[in-house]
Amino acid sequence: MKKLFPGVTNQDINKQDQENTARAQFFATQEEIERSMFDIEERERQEQAAILARKREQQEAQAKRDQEINEVQRRRNNAHLLYGNGDTDKLPKRGRNLKFWVAANVQMNVFLFLAYLIIAGEFYDSRFWGVVNEVYDPTPRIRTEKGLAVDVARDKPFFYGNAAFVCAWMVFTACVANGRRKKDKATRQRVKSRHDTIDMMLDIKDEKAYGRRVRLNDKSMEKLINMCPEIISNMSADNRVYFDMLLNGEIEIANNETFKNMAISVMHGHLRAHPEDLKKVMSTFDEKSLVEILSYMYQRGIRR
Repeated sequence: MKKLFPGVTNQDINKQDQENTARAQFFATQEEIERSMFDIEERERQEQAAILARKREQQEAQAKRDQEINEVQRRRNNAHLLYGNGDTDKLPKRGRNLKFWVAANVQMNVFLFLAYLIIAGEFYDSRFWGVVNEVYDPTPRIRTEKGLAVDVARDKPFFYGNAAFVCAWMVFTACVANGRRKKDKATRQRVKSRHDTIDMMLDIKDEKAYGRRVRLNDKSMEKLINMCPEIISNMSADNRVYFDMLLNGEIEIANNETFKNMAISVMHGHLRAHPEDLKKVMSTFDEKSLVEILSYMYQRGIRR
């Protein structure tokens, strides 16, 4: 066994070993702490990266949904422009009948005043104010014990005649404006119905895209089908999806008359553009049930 270095004792060696052990434990603890801190930071970075990745995915999904919605809306807008823009261009403006009534009465009053000024103005001391006094001021020159109406009729005959004519003209123009208003209301309703029919047909197409049967049992939809067969026919001519849905029994309407009207409109439009598909119609449906559609095709020169 080797001897100790001069001046060094076993206590010194033990103390040195203890210090080395303590130092080793300290460094081990520091390394463990640093390793733990690194793991925490790494987990935080990974969590942050995962959050950012999910956020990007959500943003991309939302952008895709927005793009699809915009594309659907663009197609719908194009369909409305294609099939209903002519009606929209002719849509009467709001308030035009009130403007007509006001303008007609103002013009008539101006015309009457100028006529009085030219014809009867020479009888008054002041042409302008004399006409104003005689035509628009009902106050009689002399009040008697008789009623005011009698005094006015005696002293202001121009006022009486002008008031009667103006009132009659106001009533007449009001009747004309009301007739125009009812006509405009009917026009707006017709335009709205046509555009609602376009939306209905687009909804049917969307339902087909999702693989669902279409049930048009709402009274408002039945009304649109009966009111706007030309819209159904024109849209069916440009897109065969409606024709295929009828052949495959994918459209259902509770009211048989309405169902028949829609089917005829769809067939009219599609066979006008694709007369060769008449064979499919004849092979799918009983010929005895095709009297109306066959009559239409005969009139249009469509043959088997």
